[in-house]
Amino acid sequence: MSEPRPPSPPPEPTELNRLREELEQARRTINDLTAERDSYLRALYALTREEVSFTEEDRQEIETSGLTLGMVIEELEKIAEQEYGRRPS
Repeated sequence: MSEPRPPSPPPEPTELNRLREELEQARRTINDLTAERDSYLRALYALTREEVSFTEEDRQEIETSGLTLGMVIEELEKIAEQEYGRRPS
């Protein structure tokens, strides 16, 4: 039976700092790539969604219900914020 090897000595302070910096850079890269992926995913969802249009009947119904254009836009912005995490610009 062989004897267990002794543990490796701890890294030198400069090596430890380099590894910490490398780890932090890797984390930043992951965060950047995650944000980019999410952005592309939102764009893909937006492009593949069915187009929404209002018919003349829809417009008349909105007018007779007492909703203003501002109220309709506000509601659409709320929906966009829920779906995409931000209001359209």
